[in-house]
This record gives sequence, C-alpha cells and structure tokens, in this order.
Amino acid sequence: MGSPSPQSEAHAIVSTSEIDRSCRWAVLCLFAAAIGWLVLSLFFGVISCIKMHSPAFLAACPYVGFGRIRPLFLDLALYGFASQAALGAALWIISRLGRKTLVLPGLAALGGVVWNAGVTVGLIQLLFGGTTGLNWMEFPRQAAALLAGGFFLIAISAFYTLHERGIRELFVSQWFIVAGLLVFPWLLTAGYMLGVIDPVRGVMQAVVAAWFGNGIQYLWLTPMGIAVAYYLLPKLTGQPVYSNQAAALGFWVLIIFGSWSGVSQLAGGPFPRWITSVGVSSKFVLVLSAVCFGVNWFLTRRGAKPSSDKLVGASFVSFAVLAFLVASVLDAIQGIPSVALRTGLTPFSSGVTLLWLFGFVTMVLLGSIYHITARLLDVDWASSRLIKLHFGFSAIGVLLMAGAYLIGGVIFGSKLNDPTVLFSAAAKSLVPFLGMGTLGASLLLLGQLALTVNFMRTVIQGTDESRAAFCNWCCGCGTSSADKKARARA
Repeated sequence: MGSPSPQSEAHAIVSTSEIDRSCRWAVLCLFAAAIGWLVLSLFFGVISCIKMHSPAFLAACPYVGFGRIRPLFLDLALYGFASQAALGAALWIISRLGRKTLVLPGLAALGGVVWNAGVTVGLIQLLFGGTTGLNWMEFPRQAAALLAGGFFLIAISAFYTLHERGIRELFVSQWFIVAGLLVFPWLLTAGYMLGVIDPVRGVMQAVVAAWFGNGIQYLWLTPMGIAVAYYLLPKLTGQPVYSNQAAALGFWVLIIFGSWSGVSQLAGGPFPRWITSVGVSSKFVLVLSAVCFGVNWFLTRRGAKPSSDKLVGASFVSFAVLAFLVASVLDAIQGIPSVALRTGLTPFSSGVTLLWLFGFVTMVLLGSIYHITARLLDVDWASSRLIKLHFGFSAIGVLLMAGAYLIGGVIFGSKLNDPTVLFSAAAKSLVPFLGMGTLGASLLLLGQLALTVNFMRTVIQGTDESRAAFCNWCCGCGTSSADKKARARA
C-alpha cells in the first residue's frame, strides 16, 4: 500500500491527552493487578527465605512447604508482576510513540482479565502441589493456556495500534517491544509442548528447561525492560538517545545470542562439551549488548538537565541500569568452568537471578509505573514521601537479598571445595547470609506495600478529579452547580 503522505500522516496524529484517555483503564488495570501479585509474591518469598535457615517454620502446614512456596515466589514475580506490567507499559509506549490512540482497549482489558485468571489458576494448583517440576514452567498446562490466551488478546491490540500509528518511524523502544511480543508466544508454546504436554525424554528435559528459563530472561523480560528504559531515558534527560547505532548493535546481539546462552547452565552434565562451550561463549557475547545499553545510558545522562533526577521514577530506572550491568557480567562469569566449580550447588546463581529479576526488571518497571500512571490520570502522585520510602526499602532490599546470596555462595562454595572442612561446618557458615536474604526480602515487601498505598490513593484522587470535572461539564458546560442555582434564583 505504500507509506502515507505527510499530510495524511499529520491527520493521523492525535494529542497525548487523547492517547492517555484511550489507554487509561486497560493499562491501569494491568498495573493494579501487577502490583497486587508483586506483594503476594514477596510475601511467599519472605516465607521461603525463612524456611531456608529455619526449616521448622510452618512445617505443620503442607500448603506452605518450601517446594510449593519457592516456585510461587518466582512465578508470581515473573508472570503476575513483571510480564503483566511490561505488557501494560508496552501498550502505552506503542500508543505514545506512534501518536495513535490505543486500538481495541476493551480487548486489551479482556486479555488482562484472562491473564490474571491464568495466574490465579497457577497459584491454586501450585498450593495444592500440582507443579510440573520444571524451572519457571511450574504452572500446569491449564494456567499456561490461559496465559497464552490473555497474551494474544493484548498482543492483538498492541500490533493493531502499531500498524495504525501516525508516526511511521520505529523508535528504539519499539524494536525491543516488537521482538518481545513476537518471542514470548514462541517460548511459551514450544516450552510447554516439549516439556509438559508431549515431553521429550531423558536429559533433553533439562535442555528444554534451560532453554525456556533463559529465553524468558533474555528474550522476553530483558527486551521489555530495555524498551522501557530507552523510552524513559529521553524523558529523564531532555535529550535523544546518544547512539541509535549502539542500540541496534545491542538489539541484534541480544536477539541472536539470547537463545544460545541457556545451555551454559548444563556444564558438567552428560552433554557434549561443545554445547556447553557455545552457551558460555554466548553469555560473554551478551555482555556486549549490556555494554551498548550502558554506554548509551551514561553518555545520554551526561548532558542531562539539572532537574532530571527530580522526575518521578528516575532513581528506580538508574538503579535498574546499574543492576542490569552487574547481573550481566556475573551471569557470564559464573559459566566459566573454573568459577562454576566454586559456585555450583550454591546460592550464587540464585543471587544473580534475583539481582536481574528484582534489581533490573522489577525496578525499571516500577519506574515506568510511576511515570505512566501520573500521565494516565493527569495528576501528581499522592505522596512523594511514600515514593522515597518505596525506593529506599526496595533498593536496600535488593542489595541485601541478592548480595547475601552472592557473597554467601562464594564462601560456601570455597568451603565445599576444601577437603579439610566438614559439610556441616560449611552449611553453618551459610546461615547468616540466608538470614540477611530474609531481611532483604522483608524490606522489599515493605517497599511494595508503600507503593500499594500510594497507588490506591493516587487512583482515587485522579478519579475524583475526573468525576468532578465531568459533573461540572454536565451542569452547564463548565458552569458549576452553585453558579447555575444562583443564576436561576436571579
């Protein structure tokens, strides 16, 4: 059909206020549900952390056993919060960058309902012990089917809006969003088909689980997190991204090598040496993608306006960028065979995962929630003090939880490799670090409770002002009801 003429493209562009009104309830519902799942995830996370150093805690209740609570902690964070908040942010970013109102917002809202139904079904089945036993695929097939259905409904709205956009140029954030939206259904369907519905045999199950978990990390949530960061970067600095070429290089490195790096987790298993070597090499190549992103971020921030750090969400996104760079380097290092001998069978890999999930993905999405919600409701957040409290608790909680597992894993691994140290003594040396991880999870939970209160107050305040404006308009096109009565008496 060809590209539209400048005149037709100009007519297709709509105002940001119209875009925000079209996205308001679909995106807000996704954000509200995501925040609720995050609080519940961290509640289970605190219980699971306590059980790691105090196994007798709630031992009489089978529904909160470690084998059920720990998968719930991570799966609710992945699917309940991170994926859902990323989808909400993607809908708004696509509409804003394309200068087009959200197409089929009701379909997107329905997709959110189906998605949350899937998370709820997964939660209930996991509590009753109905797990697949595969990492990050613990939700049974019924829950996965609902997740897939909800995703497709939301994706239809997203791609239709992208197709009808008023600005035909594709920006950096849109590259990563489109890649994530295309890859996720492939990961979900292929992973569950090969791992749950018609499972492969023998050691290939471990390969499928490693491929799926790595794909969720590097091909789904990492692109969505980078997309959000690249969108917020010009908003926080007041200037465009420093280098689109560096962004493009990072994009293609992530897409090409992201699916190969998962097999690095299988080092030492019954697999050909070249397969695990390819995985380890891919992890180091992926560091280049993180470096491109980090260079773009810091060089763009170098010329930022003095007031940029005062913008809501700036501290969350800056923290997320640093956490992403550190987590990428640590993830590559732990694949080296000599390092894997020291960190294997220790909490070190859990520390890297928690730093990526809560330090990068969660923090950057929280920054987007602060930025987007204020524009959807056209109001300031109800309490700036709660925002500072939220960031402080979240940042300290992430550093304590991830740092405790990282440091404790190194110390525990060195003692395990020392033949003069008994296993019981090595295990006891890990207990203080596990307690520190519990403290970090507790602080992270307190931070999200502060966000929940602030979010509810902001939504109520925004709806009250919208309702008052609507009532004034109904009373006489801007004339207040008091003025109308006074004029009637006169």
